[in-house]
Amino acid sequence: MTTWTLRSLFGMGGDKGSKVSQRLRQQRDRHWRKRRAARDQFAAEPLEQRAMMAVVAPAYEVTQDWGSGFEAGIELQNLDTEAVNDWTVSFDYAADISSIWNAAIVARDGDRYTIENAGWNADLAAGQTVAFGFIGAGDSSAPTNFLINGEPIDGLPSQPAPVAPEPVDPAPVAPDPAEPAPGDPTPSDPSAPTGSLAANFSVVSNWGSGFTGEVTVSNGSDTTLEGWNVSFDFAGEINSLWNGEILSRNGSTYTVRGASWNEGIAAGGSVSFGFTATPGGAAAVLENVIVSGVNNGPVPVEPSPAPEPLPAPPPEPAPEPAPEPMMGADRSLP
Repeated sequence: MTTWTLRSLFGMGGDKGSKVSQRLRQQRDRHWRKRRAARDQFAAEPLEQRAMMAVVAPAYEVTQDWGSGFEAGIELQNLDTEAVNDWTVSFDYAADISSIWNAAIVARDGDRYTIENAGWNADLAAGQTVAFGFIGAGDSSAPTNFLINGEPIDGLPSQPAPVAPEPVDPAPVAPDPAEPAPGDPTPSDPSAPTGSLAANFSVVSNWGSGFTGEVTVSNGSDTTLEGWNVSFDFAGEINSLWNGEILSRNGSTYTVRGASWNEGIAAGGSVSFGFTATPGGAAAVLENVIVSGVNNGPVPVEPSPAPEPLPAPPPEPAPEPAPEPMMGADRSLP
């Protein structure tokens, strides 16, 4: 019977430089490396320290309300460290959206809207914000149950708490124009002094090949303005316009008038209209902006002309008197 000792098993003792000792040490090293690799493979890795936050946070605001309709906007902010590409947002919303800009409505099922990007704003980079606006009617309460690219928004409840908007002056409701009485040649003049009117232009978004602009018309007088026009020079092309109407275009000079719901501006109040145009970049500039009032106010009724008097008929000649009989003449018959 062969007796094995520790020295013979593990090469302890003897000649350390012998081939047997070297082979045993190599086998022992390989065995040790395999056990360490297996232990490292199943070792628990520490979790990444990352704060839970919403990937995209929506914000909703009603910018104008004129009773029969309103203007609102939704802003999407990417709070993640990675970009959101080709975004699509869906939500529950009770209002009826009649027109939209900087985005497109691709589906509506009852109160469920699905809205996609406009192409030029498809990629939402980390830390970037994109916004789109629309005209609606009915209930203007905030949308709920947002989905971004079909996924719920992380860290936000399905029924988000409403975000209190910054206080803004309510848009004045356009009064019904009073029709002048028939035949009244002098209707009242509601015009405000030209020096008390102002129009300010701002660029809402600019993507190089085009831009979205907004013009705010202010009435600094102490009287209500029943109508307004804004004319300006722009070398490009206006593609769409809301909250106003293009009254005329002469070369590069545009003239815009108020819409039916915002043609009136109360004393100290203001209204605004927006548009998309091309090109953008450095060309997104309006020049020679002039605002005037009452150009689309009530049209005075022309008075009916007074009838001309008929010529008086010539007087009839008086009848000639009968000849008197001669004195002393015999009046008896023969």
